[in-house]
Amino acid sequence: MCDRRRTVLIAFDFDGTLYPLRPYDSEQRLLMKAVENRSPQERTEAMQAVRNDMEGLLSLGEFTETYVRFTRHAPEHLLDEIVEDIRSLAGSSALVPLRILRDDVDAEYCVISCGTVNLIERYLLRMDVRRSFGALFGKTFEIIDGRIGDISIAVSGPQDKAFLLEAEAARIASRTGIRPLTIAVGDGPTDIPMLRHADFGIIVDWDEMEDTTERSGFPLARSVDGICTLVRDFLATKEDCMRPHRHRTPRNRLSNV
Repeated sequence: MCDRRRTVLIAFDFDGTLYPLRPYDSEQRLLMKAVENRSPQERTEAMQAVRNDMEGLLSLGEFTETYVRFTRHAPEHLLDEIVEDIRSLAGSSALVPLRILRDDVDAEYCVISCGTVNLIERYLLRMDVRRSFGALFGKTFEIIDGRIGDISIAVSGPQDKAFLLEAEAARIASRTGIRPLTIAVGDGPTDIPMLRHADFGIIVDWDEMEDTTERSGFPLARSVDGICTLVRDFLATKEDCMRPHRHRTPRNRLSNV
């Protein structure tokens, strides 16, 4: 049993985890949007970078170089357009289960992603769950006079995700006096170090038609609701991490939130 003071730290990847990739991730979408009015040569170069990234032919650094080069000076409103695109893929109520879970678990949420924090934060705000999350780690654009500027990078590769998960756990431990139980949720190879470092790891695949649990070595979820179910199952034998049960609105009334 875990101590009653013990919190649960849940770290989420972003792209492919908190919304489905169908077929592009948020950065690929922003890159394509940023070059719509550029020269044919620039559009071709950007589209080739997207295709190569989707096929796993580019390193994170190689894609980031092209991404930063073509998005610099793009109008800020493109960020909101991309968020609307990915929100439509997930559905407006897709993240509601995260709010419900926090009613039952003394949890702190964070995002540790190779993606763009400006997009992540806007998405969480648009889905009305930003207040449920603490730190957001990834790439962060500076916005100057309504345009995208320079970028700072907190997550440059898979090992950074494991490092930041441990750093967040240490931060909570320094405040509470006890190390939190750690749960990590991600969708792909760049998340594996973080999932392995956590006390419990979950793989997300919104579209997979066959069970990949055996292949990945981690339990599989196909939605945010599925993630929350796996978290509850994991914590079922650690009830001192759960808050006392209280009455909640039936789930069918939450489906339209």
